[in-house]
Amino acid sequence: MREEPDIVGLTLEDAVTELEACGWEFEIVVTRPDRRMPDGRKRVVCFTPSDGKKGLLIVACEVCPAGDLSLRSKGSTPS
Repeated sequence: MREEPDIVGLTLEDAVTELEACGWEFEIVVTRPDRRMPDGRKRVVCFTPSDGKKGLLIVACEVCPAGDLSLRSKGSTPS
């Protein structure tokens, strides 16, 4: 029985580091909030393992409340 990594809720960067350290291969799918909202930090919302040590990593962008720049991704600007 393979042990799945507990990465839901981690930032994308932390999840990638953990998956790579454990020898997992994965694809990343990023979902985004409404186009009128700026992108926030990317967080893992789901990890679906498949054959062997392969899986699908679903990542969502946190929504930044108006005026709150603390969650915004580097290089992201409001539209």
